[in-house]
Amino acid sequence: MSSATLVCLAALPAKANGLIFINKTTANGLASNFLQGVYASGSSIYVSTNGAGLSISTNEGASFTTRTTTNGLGNNFVDDAYASSNSLYVATNSGLSISTDGGSTFSNRTTANGLVGNSVYDV
Repeated sequence: MSSATLVCLAALPAKANGLIFINKTTANGLASNFLQGVYASGSSIYVSTNGAGLSISTNEGASFTTRTTTNGLGNNFVDDAYASSNSLYVATNSGLSISTDGGSTFSNRTTANGLVGNSVYDV
């Protein structure tokens, strides 16, 4: 199986009148090179991984921190992430993980809380 890399898309309207691509890998702090998805909002980037948790950058990809089950994430297999205001929603193989503090801690929702199934693929 070949490894994947994060491709951050950055617009440089004043300098390059176009777009550039910058590749990021575990060498740059990502939890894994096997990615499920990427969500960007402002200067924050959320990288869903296949078994290594959620990598979060708050500085446009200059550095990443990783959140896993140790931090309360429902599962380390993360399919998707979405941020809105102060809330972060993370789709995992063990339900929906919700953070209201930027991903430092999570509460989890499962079938016990009314979800139809515990495998959440998209938010």
